[in-house]
Amino acid sequence: MNFTGKTVLVYLEEDNIQRAYFRVRPLLCEEGAVDKQALQEYPDEGYLRIVPDKNEQHTFKDRMRTLCGLCVLNLRDMPADVSKIRTNKNYSPARGENNQFIVYSDAVQAMPRDLFYQVVPEGQLDSALTPLVFTRSGANIQGPFDCTTHQPEGEVIQLPPDSSALYTVQLPDERELLFYCPRTANEEPAAENHIKEEPKAEEAAPDAPAENAEPVQEAKPLSPWKRQLDLIMSGEKPAKPEEPAPVKKAEKVEKAPKAETVEKAEKPAKPDMQNALQQIQQLNGELQVSSRMKDESKSFQPADIQQPQQPLGGTKLYQPATGKKQSGMKAHNALAETVDMQKNPNRYESRYEAPGACISANAQMNDVQNPVEHFRHALQKVWMMPDTHRQVINSLMNIHGMRPALAKALCEGKQDLTLAAMHNQLQELEAERLMTLMQLDDVKAAKQKIKDEVLASLARHEKAAQEKLQQITQEKQSCVEELTKQQDALIKECEAAAKQLNEMPWQDIIAPHCGSDVTEKELMERTLACLKAQGFKATDDDVRALLITLALTDDSLCLLADTRSDARTLASAIAGALGTSSHDVTGLPIRVLNGGDAPVFTCDTESVHRPIKNAVHLILCDKQMNPLTEESEMSEDYYTAPWLAFDVEADDEALPKAMPVYSAVSRNCLKRVMLKDGEVNDAVRKVIVSLCQGLRDAGAALPLKLRSKLCTFILSAQDVMKGGVAAAIDYAVCAIVVPHVQAYALDKDAVLPLLQAMPRALKELEE
Repeated sequence: MNFTGKTVLVYLEEDNIQRAYFRVRPLLCEEGAVDKQALQEYPDEGYLRIVPDKNEQHTFKDRMRTLCGLCVLNLRDMPADVSKIRTNKNYSPARGENNQFIVYSDAVQAMPRDLFYQVVPEGQLDSALTPLVFTRSGANIQGPFDCTTHQPEGEVIQLPPDSSALYTVQLPDERELLFYCPRTANEEPAAENHIKEEPKAEEAAPDAPAENAEPVQEAKPLSPWKRQLDLIMSGEKPAKPEEPAPVKKAEKVEKAPKAETVEKAEKPAKPDMQNALQQIQQLNGELQVSSRMKDESKSFQPADIQQPQQPLGGTKLYQPATGKKQSGMKAHNALAETVDMQKNPNRYESRYEAPGACISANAQMNDVQNPVEHFRHALQKVWMMPDTHRQVINSLMNIHGMRPALAKALCEGKQDLTLAAMHNQLQELEAERLMTLMQLDDVKAAKQKIKDEVLASLARHEKAAQEKLQQITQEKQSCVEELTKQQDALIKECEAAAKQLNEMPWQDIIAPHCGSDVTEKELMERTLACLKAQGFKATDDDVRALLITLALTDDSLCLLADTRSDARTLASAIAGALGTSSHDVTGLPIRVLNGGDAPVFTCDTESVHRPIKNAVHLILCDKQMNPLTEESEMSEDYYTAPWLAFDVEADDEALPKAMPVYSAVSRNCLKRVMLKDGEVNDAVRKVIVSLCQGLRDAGAALPLKLRSKLCTFILSAQDVMKGGVAAAIDYAVCAIVVPHVQAYALDKDAVLPLLQAMPRALKELEE
């Protein structure tokens, strides 16, 4: 796995907070995602230890903590002779160092804007981990967009869903994210800059059948395959389709052929065995249905086999007598000849036939035996016995030259047997082909019919479902309108009752508002705006820590400021951000009515009253006179019901102004958007365990309830704070552990070593 000259997407984490050890895991490069097999080259966990470069010895820790999460390992601009990845000399798994290779910190840089793009669903751009993102909606992937402004960054391009530049990357926390990594100009596939328009409904189904209409069956013309098959089954020769002769310009009129040419053309040609075999081999292939479906007018016609005419052979031995007219041939009667021969077998042997040649009258004539006549008589006698047929045939076939002679004799006056067999086979193949084409036509017609029926059925079901859904929607809408009317009436009654109760002088009655749900981003913006308007210094991490502390508060929350008046102003800013108000505790009893789910705040500066149902009590304190550092009644109350604390600092250069007015937020919404459940990782768990052991050794063990809130605080803030898990631990210790140390007046020398990596906690504890 060679990363020389490349820019690699990596995940940076602080695996040892006490010693400020950082490491990175490669995730993605321009060639693709780094899989588990490639990570095995970096034992033991696939990470590289980051060591400080000589130029940033003093800023290494702060810069690495700002880069925690996704960043890049930039080796593209490094010289070829400089190696930023080397073997770790301190590699020792037994001592806790599980990273065999190191990388210098100057190669670890922040995420660039135009190299890696995260692909997120539409509407989730705020949760992206890269500055520029691509959005996806189904198979539509387009971008880039700025994750903060949600505006396009340059020209918007569209990526195909199967683009080779899209990679799925698995983070160390088992999350799987989709990234787009553009390639070079030669390798990057062309992006589609336009979105194809979907066909309109009229174009997609121009011939849609009418609803509940039965298809009209029209009389189909007789298929050409059916006509040819009928001709073949009836024994007739199928007609060869007429093909129009090509018309040529300035065609010359040919003269009539001569008589000799006509005679040569009419003379039967000798059968061509090779062409017949080629025709059978061509028909022995696969049936070409597609071409036949396109052109149904042409059909295969076997070639006409012309019967050969046996030419006259031999030479005449005798010249017929001149001037003698030859008599016509008599009809041959084989049956009469056979019967006559059986009655008088020696008749043909003893008869004399007139010589065909012209001889003198005194020529001597002798009786000559005819061997053919003897063979015929013997063959007839032997053939009368069926048992001797095989012997006769074998004897004839064993004679030299008998087989070709018999084959030639059998073909005289008839067509060749091989060609006849081939012709019959061609006829059978043609019949099967035409039958297959007819069945294919029937299947296509049946398929179209079934398709039309299915579409009509789906259209009916879809229409019925839409009507049913529309009816249900109307019913639900009517119910919602009725409930809205009832809710408005109840709200008016509650407001009237609240006015009556407020007029009663003998007690304070608080009617909470009905809160609504808001997003985490909106809640953060509200709180930051109210704090800025009241003149406090606050960052995004401060606002998040305040909201998490408020969500973890059960009954009481201590607010620390420069003066108690500033603490009271801070309480008003918190209540204004949540769309409610804060009430000062007086001598009269306070009662909070049921019904509203928005938080209700009560404020006091001298004591802690008993918890009021449906209310959060805010303890207003200043940093100079913190009641938990003295022996007072409030310290006794902390021992039985410990509370959390939050410290804020006023901005000397800011001038307070009117706060914006917001709608009420429900308590459940605050807890749901700010708190997260789960288990802390091993590194954080070691920090918490060591902190609890140190507090026990110092003289005051941390209660189990506060331990649970400490873990929840860290889980809710470690992934969203800019400082990462280190900042989350620091804020959690300030809100939970520091009040515990102050209430029990623990020795600072015993506690300070536990808070070395927590600058905010050290600052509050020293003050």
